[in-house]
Amino acid sequence: MDIDALATFVDVMRRGSFTAVAKDQNIDPSSISRVVSSLEEELGARLFFRSTRRIVPTEAGNVFFEKVKPIVEQMERAKHAVQEIGKTPAGELRVATSVAFGMMCVLPLLPEFKQAHPDISVDLMLIDRTPDLVAERIDLAVQFAEREKISYPATKLFSTSHSVCAGPQYLEQAGHPLLPVDLSTRQCLLLDTARDGERWTFRRDDEEAQVLVNGNLRFSSELAVRQCALANMGPALLPDWMIGADLDDGTLVRVLPDYAVTTGPSDTAAWIIYPSTVYQPAKAVIFSKFMQSRLDFATETGADRNGQARAS
Repeated sequence: MDIDALATFVDVMRRGSFTAVAKDQNIDPSSISRVVSSLEEELGARLFFRSTRRIVPTEAGNVFFEKVKPIVEQMERAKHAVQEIGKTPAGELRVATSVAFGMMCVLPLLPEFKQAHPDISVDLMLIDRTPDLVAERIDLAVQFAEREKISYPATKLFSTSHSVCAGPQYLEQAGHPLLPVDLSTRQCLLLDTARDGERWTFRRDDEEAQVLVNGNLRFSSELAVRQCALANMGPALLPDWMIGADLDDGTLVRVLPDYAVTTGPSDTAAWIIYPSTVYQPAKAVIFSKFMQSRLDFATETGADRNGQARAS
């Protein structure tokens, strides 16, 4: 049984389309259909139900996929390992991340990365959604989530932490909140997912307080929330990786610094995710290690100074 035919079948199962696989290989879809038909004839079983609009795997197709996928992946890994021996990493590297993280954290790193690896061409996709790594041919992405909610192989980039912050002029005029509950009477800056307000959870020592905050300004982007906080328009809850430099230069001030704060009860982190557990190209591994070495957001908060672990 031809290994290339098996690889084509696995690609069709992954992409769910003859046309998509044909486009990846720059050939006519009828060629992919013929490869699958030959496999079906050799096996004596139908692998897909076909219609004019879509294809659906049969029971035999699903069973065959589970059996041959590891073989194809092992062959792919062996082939790539041999091909990369002695070679300088090169070619297109497709990276996806959120607009805010990409603009503030990834873009500033690109000059240094390109200088060190001029043969790697970076295609950076800034999208506020979790991409389909296989269908969109993405080599790696950065996703913010709880680990159990990630469906791809993942490497932890850093733990996330948040701070309530506001502009110094706002605090001078409105006064500094002394307790978490004081924020319930303020016009806070919110993401537009919070149609009925947000619950911010504050922790200090053994105390925990949940505060329902509201505001008459909502935004679809954390970048917009940060911009309005910088313009002294109200308090905001933002990730420390976004506002670390603003806190350092005083253009934003941490509110209630003795408290750790989150928008929910669960720990989250930034994860580098990959489309396959079997093989990551050298260019993806290099970029991943580069980001891990450059991105360090271990910002000390008041809660840390009190001996409390910073919430993520």
